[in-house]
Amino acid sequence: MMERDLRLISTMASVITRFPGMRWLSLDEAANEFCALMQTQLDLRTEGRNLAIFRDYFSGRGGLTFPEKIDMGSDLGEAGTEESILVMMSFEA
Repeated sequence: MMERDLRLISTMASVITRFPGMRWLSLDEAANEFCALMQTQLDLRTEGRNLAIFRDYFSGRGGLTFPEKIDMGSDLGEAGTEESILVMMSFEA
């Protein structure tokens, strides 16, 4: 679904850029940059790797706890923490 939305943004930017006087806005370049940024921000596998590194750096300090990642399978990547999933389950009820 996200890919579809990002493609739509890129397509609309390309269409608008073709109008006279709109090329100077560089909407297509801005849209491509935005799409690349969103794809990296929404990739929870990166977040899981960063969390593991963060946990390693601060593992010797007492009183700090970190969320555990849950492997949700290859389709979903690594997502959530136990607390987050429990909160989502409570909203469904």
